Amino acid sequence: TRTMERRRISVDVTRAEFHHESWKEELQRLRSAHHAGLSWHCPEDGLGKRLHDFYSFIGHSLHGGDSQDNVCSTFELGGSIDGLGDVAFTRDEITAPFLRKDDLSSAVWHCVLVCWLGAGGPQQETYQWLKSKQLIATYADTSKELLSRMYKEVKIRVQERGMDKVFHGDSRSVRWRLDARQQGERVLHSWHAAVPKVVQALQSDAAPAELEQVLRSIHYIGELTAKEIFVLLYYAKPSVADTTQHCPTGPGARAGAELVLLGELPQKPQKKRKRQPQANEEDLPDKNCPSISPGQAQAALKAITGMVDWALKNVSGLAEACSKYKRSAAHAEDHLRNQRVAREQLLDLADVEVMLCYYKNYCKLKARFGSGPIPDGTNPRGWMRRVP
Repeated sequence: TRTMERRRISVDVTRAEFHHESWKEELQRLRSAHHAGLSWHCPEDGLGKRLHDFYSFIGHSLHGGDSQDNVCSTFELGGSIDGLGDVAFTRDEITAPFLRKDDLSSAVWHCVLVCWLGAGGPQQETYQWLKSKQLIATYADTSKELLSRMYKEVKIRVQERGMDKVFHGDSRSVRWRLDARQQGERVLHSWHAAVPKVVQALQSDAAPAELEQVLRSIHYIGELTAKEIFVLLYYAKPSVADTTQHCPTGPGARAGAELVLLGELPQKPQKKRKRQPQANEEDLPDKNCPSISPGQAQAALKAITGMVDWALKNVSGLAEACSKYKRSAAHAEDHLRNQRVAREQLLDLADVEVMLCYYKNYCKLKARFGSGPIPDGTNPRGWMRRVP
């Protein structure tokens, strides 16, 4: 009991420190030195070192298979939201083709469907399978009967192949898509029915935070699914799903932000709960239990992203990695796909958010294996190994 009490007191102190944002003083010192043109020397510890390590991780991830980092050369981490497989697939195969036909409703519906499947399923194979079976159509041609057929066929496929061969993604709620007591077919129908109000928000030039509110108002869409849809919609309407100004933030990113801003903290005690979810699964407390709460997430994300200019100057290889990514992007000349690579700055809130999601497991792998090879079979959930 005393051990638990000491741990609780320790956690309360660190949370109080974050609440008072004492780390802002160090951020201001680093920014002031940057704007004054002063050279920056990486300290042995503290916030500056943690920011340097995080942005170094982003640089290595952008270099991909050419990286000298053992983790980043082994796994496909993107380095930018633009380089993630499901985002690139949706950008190239869904959003751009529908926008060429001036069909924003279908672009939104298919983005939502990709997220219902969890990144379109493993390697987006489930989405492509549904398309080959003519079980998905434009928004206008998607009837309640077609939705029911789609749901039935997905359910049969799960029975044949297993859940993890059909559904994918980071959202814990994906595991319960076919559970009629929690989600079931009614969620698929409700998401389809909600498309017009998402389209209205995009067409009416709603503020980015208002778009998130619209997404969160849809039945069983929590913070993580809202983030996934929001990021995909950037390519449809970047002025509304504007990730330079706002980005929904999930528990994985909050855990990563905690590492960067506060360092390693004592783990908070958790209450046991039944495996069967009692609410929107992705809105329940995450096992990471980050001390940074959902209400503090935007401030934390913007604080870290606000150091991009500083990092480009002080983190070796980062500026080169960003420039190389933009120059070599196959979609660099397509105005319906190049919104991220055509702008001056590659990295924004969405890029930092997704890399914060990876960061905690990255640190665990580095602590466990150092610079050595990552054994086969050691794969954090949702991570994809590079194909030799």
